[in-house]
Amino acid sequence: YARFVAPFETTDDAFIDSYVTFVSPRVSGPVVKLLVTDNQRVKAGDVLLQIDPRDYQLVLNQATAELGTADSMVKQAEARIAVDQAKADEETAAIAAAQAAADRAQADRARYESVQSQAVSKSQLDLAKPQASSTAAEVEVARNKAKAALAQVDLDRADAETARAQVEQSRARLEQAQLQLSYTTLYAPRAGRVTRRTVEQGAYVQTGQALLA
Repeated sequence: YARFVAPFETTDDAFIDSYVTFVSPRVSGPVVKLLVTDNQRVKAGDVLLQIDPRDYQLVLNQATAELGTADSMVKQAEARIAVDQAKADEETAAIAAAQAAADRAQADRARYESVQSQAVSKSQLDLAKPQASSTAAEVEVARNKAKAALAQVDLDRADAETARAQVEQSRARLEQAQLQLSYTTLYAPRAGRVTRRTVEQGAYVQTGQALLA
């Protein structure tokens, strides 16, 4: 008893204190690489397996292309703003020129009417009246053109805001696609020994499925 019993602990209700971490995928797909076996020791960050990334790579490529298109739309919208703003400035300047011409024509008409036949002929007076009316109408036309040009600038700015919002949406889709692609590689969350492995290479795994511990 002193040699073979007393020195040793015995129990029929033993427990081993340890932590078990289950590994599950966050995306579904076929397993193309399985890099661990049962009871294999791994370090934190070691690659355990890889799910086929091709579908997720295609989604990432498409998201990248969409972001590039959205960026181009923003640049085009900003370019239209610059062009239409220049047109609006030109049309606004045309109002002043038309107004100056109308003021001159109106002044000429008033002057001709004041002197009547003493210094101007009837044909000159008859010409001054429609010319004054015509230049006044041209002022209204210039004002309407300026209003239309400014409205187009506002529309361009709204289009640019829409394009910028599309860029943000495309960038969010790109980041989501990058995340989904990164999830195709499963890493060891901590150091330990691989147990309870139920996955084999070539198997199709589902999101949240327990593959190993």
